[in-house]
Amino acid sequence: MNAQDKNDKLNKFANWSLYVFLLSVAYIGSCYAIYWAYGLSLGENDFTNWIIAYGTFVSAIGLVIFSYLTYKNQKNSEFYALFQIMLNEHNRLLEIITKDKYVLYLTHSIVQTYLNNYKKRFYSERYIDSDKNWHEKEQHSISDESVYENYALEQINKNQLIRPYFIVLFRLLKLIYLSNKVDFEDKRECYGLVRSLIPANILFLVLFNAVQFNKQKSPNYVELLIQSSFFEHLPINQEWITKQFRINPLTSEGGSDPEPTDSDPEPTDKVILAFEEYIFSGKFIDSKVFGESIYLQSYLEGKRQQA
Repeated sequence: MNAQDKNDKLNKFANWSLYVFLLSVAYIGSCYAIYWAYGLSLGENDFTNWIIAYGTFVSAIGLVIFSYLTYKNQKNSEFYALFQIMLNEHNRLLEIITKDKYVLYLTHSIVQTYLNNYKKRFYSERYIDSDKNWHEKEQHSISDESVYENYALEQINKNQLIRPYFIVLFRLLKLIYLSNKVDFEDKRECYGLVRSLIPANILFLVLFNAVQFNKQKSPNYVELLIQSSFFEHLPINQEWITKQFRINPLTSEGGSDPEPTDSDPEPTDKVILAFEEYIFSGKFIDSKVFGESIYLQSYLEGKRQQA
């Protein structure tokens, strides 16, 4: 059980304790009205006395319920007021970075760098057999992926325009995660709203940015992304990867999709599958950040069929 779950349970316990306490006070007050106000005696006005006592009890319960709902609504209002302020700032910064070609170029650059270097990493050694035929020997170095991640993070960190956006996004997710003023379903709605506003190429940058933060600090970026299933709709598949590989925002016009050239050939299916495995395997980032992603399920299904 994480700290947020404990906090939610303590909050619910405190609310129910207050509710039971107020009902108990209302019940004691009703008994007081019946047995003390009427001198602990029965007589011709007994029925009237019971009606008055019953009305007092019902009124007390109504007051307790009204007070509880007012208290809960006030807490909700406080949360949503702050949430709206932070969401407006998030949307303002998001609008700025989605219009900047150099920010959009980051996704193209990170995807292209992996796919272009795949052959170098996996087919770097060539040899000739006894019949004088050329062959390529598959090689794979674990260190290459760490070098690639460092490259990707370096490119992201050098872009000063996107840094404020990442900070506000973290604060926004943290606000939702730590709040004890809204219930779990309301939090899911807030997470879903934030996710729906962010285009896929920016989500991809958030994915890479998250892995560089201290995982010992709670809540850390990855923990917030898991709680929100943040990348549930990030389309890591062949079509999207190929599109990011081909389109360079710094040279393309009007979002056109240029045809590949001989010097910049299409990535093969094997290369794309390697990239999907790199993202989804759980080695790069906890796969829980993808929630119930259909793209993750498709990748896992493909792995089962290969087994």
